[in-house]
Amino acid sequence: MLSEDPLNAGAMNSLGYLLADHGLRLAEAVDLAQRAVKIEPDNPAYLDTLGWALFKQGKVDEADPPLSRAADALRGNSVIQDHHGDVLAKQGRTAAAIGAWERALAGDGDQIDRAAIEKKIKAARARQK
Repeated sequence: MLSEDPLNAGAMNSLGYLLADHGLRLAEAVDLAQRAVKIEPDNPAYLDTLGWALFKQGKVDEADPPLSRAADALRGNSVIQDHHGDVLAKQGRTAAAIGAWERALAGDGDQIDRAAIEKKIKAARARQK
């Protein structure tokens, strides 16, 4: 699709997310997500992809701004809230991470592993004590 329409932000985002989520070709995933965000800078799905790809590269502090924007825009999107929680946890912001994961569980429930999120919440709460 990108060869036919190289400015198709949706296709860039989809491919970037697929790569990032599987931990493959992360530099390419970031590049695709950055290109999509350049075309549609306020699209929360694209911001999530960018943040998730950066997170997968280990660039936690760089991942936070786009994921925060995405999470603020789509508070009911379970996947985005889960991603944001993971970033917050890596930053040591445990209470905020728990809040994001709780929003993930209360959200649309699409494409999340509820048990894994519940496990993250339980582990984070244990660290708080």
